[in-house]
Amino acid sequence: MTMTTEWNLSAEALAEYTAEDGTVFQQVLETVHWRVTATDDATGESTTIYGSQGIPKPTTQEGYIDLSVLLEMPDEEKRQTVLGWAS
Repeated sequence: MTMTTEWNLSAEALAEYTAEDGTVFQQVLETVHWRVTATDDATGESTTIYGSQGIPKPTTQEGYIDLSVLLEMPDEEKRQTVLGWAS
């Protein structure tokens, strides 16, 4: 049995977020929504799973990725980054 999978990712973001220490972050992801559909290539039957995950607000610049930087990543790197946040 051969399966084809298709991922769809979307996100909700805040234009600006100010941390407790006064650091201002731009384009802060708040929620990641994902949907994956697996289709049996032989029969055409498919199953879809959907989920969403809240993302903790940043507290330091270390490890923070602005949404505009994420959007410039190659598709596979973007997918892996977002799925890492959602897990």
